[in-house]
Parts: sequence; structure tokens; C-alpha cells
Amino acid sequence: MGVKTEAPRRLGVPPYHVAQWNVFTIIWDAFKLSLRSPLPLILFSLVLPSTIWSFFQVIQTLSIFSPGNVSLLSQHGEVQAPSMSFTILATLVIEAIVSVIVSSLVLGSVAYAAVSIHQGKSLTFSEVIRAVLPLWRKIFVTTLICRISTWVIAGVQLIVISAASAYIASSPDFMFPVMFVLLVIPIVNMILQTMIGIVNSVAASVSCFEEQNYGVAAFRRTKKLLHKKWRSAVGLFSLLLIPLIVILVPVKCVFNNQKLTPDQWFEWTPVLVIIFSVVIGSYIIEVQYICWALFYLACVADSDENSTIHRGDLLEAGI
Repeated sequence: MGVKTEAPRRLGVPPYHVAQWNVFTIIWDAFKLSLRSPLPLILFSLVLPSTIWSFFQVIQTLSIFSPGNVSLLSQHGEVQAPSMSFTILATLVIEAIVSVIVSSLVLGSVAYAAVSIHQGKSLTFSEVIRAVLPLWRKIFVTTLICRISTWVIAGVQLIVISAASAYIASSPDFMFPVMFVLLVIPIVNMILQTMIGIVNSVAASVSCFEEQNYGVAAFRRTKKLLHKKWRSAVGLFSLLLIPLIVILVPVKCVFNNQKLTPDQWFEWTPVLVIIFSVVIGSYIIEVQYICWALFYLACVADSDENSTIHRGDLLEAGI
């Protein structure tokens, strides 16, 4: 007995009012969409495990690069490479790639479900997964390029700061110019990371909803979409960053003040704080993904192009 399927319909350019969305409208609509099925199920089955994975990955990385394990300066003030075995380095690289794969699948699932609901389509969790499986590879390529850019910038920053610190130790006469450089580097890094975060968020949606635009092509498309939307993008990025910072504060206090040892991991106070922060953080991350999917729709609606958004995989899925 054959399975009855609906004739696929196009994901057209969003209505005119979508182009008039401001940052607060996008966030408010994202919160409302997050309560619609199947997004709550996606939260607990995909977003939450992904957040837990990222949390332990960060803890592992911080423990490896803690001051007690890694010293970038020798006793004579010379720059030295962090002492790290090949096994640890390979593990970090593999975990980073797995993290990109998982986040691509999660991001695609949330964005696909959010846009489907916004277009008035009802769908189940299994339908979302079936639709996203052909998409995540292209989202992965786009996200991986941005992650590599982030890693390169972080590596260059670490090298420059280490070299500047060594130069101060060996040549105190030029301390003030070098100190100025050390103050400027974090500011430049923050600007670059903000731009990369915005571009990655929009490019991921481009890769999800536009047939040929992924990887480098997705970034070209993103550049066009953000031509008139940079202020809104920076505002949205900043507003979405605030709750995550607030959530990280109690976690940081737990690790700094409690100084947990392995036998203290099961004490109620730190465990409850961490569980609460991870769950709330997962919900905020899902809302962020929804916000950027809606922001993408607003960018398309406000663009000068009147072409219709289409993607073969989404057409087959019925959007």
C-alpha cells in the first residue's frame, strides 16, 4: 500500500511584513515558536545532549590548557609550545569535528522545524529528521569553514600575546607600546568573533534553505543578505549573547569558589546549579537558532532580489 504524500509546494519569499521585523519582534516570535511542536521534543532529544557534549568538551579543554598543565613562557621569558602529546591533540581535533557535525544536525533540525511552523506546516519529529539528514552535510561544510576561521584567529591571538609577554619580560623599555598592543588584540578579536558568529549563523540558514549555496557560495550569499542588515545583526547577536553570559556566571562561580574535586561532583548544590544552567542554556541556544532562521527570512524579504527561495530537499519534504 503506497504512502500518500502531499504535492510539494515552494518556500516562497516571505510576506512583506516579514521584511519589517525588528530584532525584538524576531526574538519574541522565536520564543513563541519554541513552544510549538516538535521544537520542545527537539530541545530535549537533540539540543540538550549537544549542549552537554559541548559542556564536557569545554571542561576537558580547559583542564588540558590550565596554567598548571601548560606554560607558554619558560623561566627565561622565552616562548615555548604547549607540551601536549599527539594522542591528546588528535582527541581534541576529533572531538572538535564531531562537535561541528552534531551542531550542524541540531541547527538544521531547529531551523527547518521553525521555518516549517512559520510557513503554517504541521510536522512530526521524525519528519524533521528525515528532511534534515540530506541537508546537514552542506550545513557542516559551511559551519566548519567558520570554525576553522575561529580556531585560526584564536591561535594567532595566543601566539601574539605570548610573544608580546615574552618581549615585555626581555625588553622592559618598550613595555607601554607592547601593553597597548595587548589591550587592542582582545578588542579586535571580539569584533572578528562577532562578525564570524553573525556570518556563520546566517550562512547556516542559507545552506539549509538554498539549493546550491553552501560553503564559500553561502558566504557570498550571506554578504548580499547582510548588506542592509548589519546593524540589526549585531543587535540580535548582542541581545542573544546576554542570557548565555548570565547562565555561565553561576557555573563559573561553582568551579571557582567550590573548587570541585571528583568526590564533590555529586553534592547537591553544584550539581543542581550545573544541571539548571545546562538545561536553560540549551533552551536559549534553541531560541538562538530559531532567531537566526527568522532573521534569514527577514533578510531575504528585505533583499533587492525578488527570486524565490528554493531547495530540492525542502521541496521534497513538502515545504
